[in-house]
Amino acid sequence: MILNFSSLHFFKFKKHVFVASFFLLTICAVSAQSLKPFLEINGKALNNKEKQINPLQISVYENGFKLYSFESKAGIKLTFESNRYYTILINAKGFQSSTLIVDSSVPKKKEKENFRFEFEYQLIEDSDTSKIETSELPAAIIKYNAIKKGFSISDKYNSFRKELNQK
Repeated sequence: MILNFSSLHFFKFKKHVFVASFFLLTICAVSAQSLKPFLEINGKALNNKEKQINPLQISVYENGFKLYSFESKAGIKLTFESNRYYTILINAKGFQSSTLIVDSSVPKKKEKENFRFEFEYQLIEDSDTSKIETSELPAAIIKYNAIKKGFSISDKYNSFRKELNQK
């Protein structure tokens, strides 16, 4: 077999592409195995007549830094890495801003699992001043509940907010 320079050059090029492709696929496979489990949160923001509010302006923060913001016309759909603290800010025209805190920490034996949490939350209209004392506080804290073996709204924090609203 006689190879001229251009054939040899093409053969070396194919060999480099193959090696690079193999290397890239190996990195992807290792990365996929090391991805952290996640928490998927799906929710709806409702008005006082139980109708879904859209669009929503949603901002997600971690450690005080904004990770991202977007407009949603289909409710709240978010995913989070495990063992972190997030803040979700929800805005809608004609309604007070609402804040949700997400503690995605789980027990060691549950760290490889994926979780899902679904909720409906009634936003407070701008004109409603009856809950002014608690309007600056987070609306809810979402965290792992060992008894329920999944994520739920913190009962302790929910009770605290109800007590403040009754004063």
